[in-house]
Amino acid sequence: METKAIKETQQTTVSGVPSWTPEEEAGIAELQAKRGMSRPQAVKTMKAERTVTPKQLAEQQKALDSGINTKLTGKAKPAAKSTVKSESKAKAPRAPKLTETTNHKPTPKQREAIDVAIRQAIGKGVAIEGRIGVRNSDGPSGAPYERYYLSNGHTCFVSAWHKGAPVVTVSEKPAVKSSYTVRNFLKGQAKREKSAAEAGKAEAK
Repeated sequence: METKAIKETQQTTVSGVPSWTPEEEAGIAELQAKRGMSRPQAVKTMKAERTVTPKQLAEQQKALDSGINTKLTGKAKPAAKSTVKSESKAKAPRAPKLTETTNHKPTPKQREAIDVAIRQAIGKGVAIEGRIGVRNSDGPSGAPYERYYLSNGHTCFVSAWHKGAPVVTVSEKPAVKSSYTVRNFLKGQAKREKSAAEAGKAEAK
């Protein structure tokens, strides 16, 4: 009888029946002892009473992959690739376009106030040669400003007109002419003066 039970156990294992917990094995043995069932019958009864959750099935598959599958192939069975397409990577949000709340290009009234403030700050006898820097937007890159090159070689910096009265700061020392901004401005100014002179000569003829 014992030999038969062992043979039935081997046949059940080979047939691919899922492995049982110690408690379930005890239940199968109890069914065989009390009801005189063969192991396949007891297993069938136990299987009918057994509720396998998806989590348990996953754990059983994992155990098989690291156990019997390893023995059969010599290496662990690779995990099945998911057939669900991965969500596309979220695109970085585009930088917002300039709106009324971020674009602070001076209005005609603000422009008039800026001109008056510059004239008061630079004093008499000094002229504005040209603008060498400007930003109207207010954001991560900085606040709005305007920068001008003066006839005495200094520069003046204008800001805060969008908050009320403009603030003008004149440099204490002359601008460094070799700096990128000033160098390019002076180069362009020289070209404009040359073009104006040539145009004057042409008219004189």
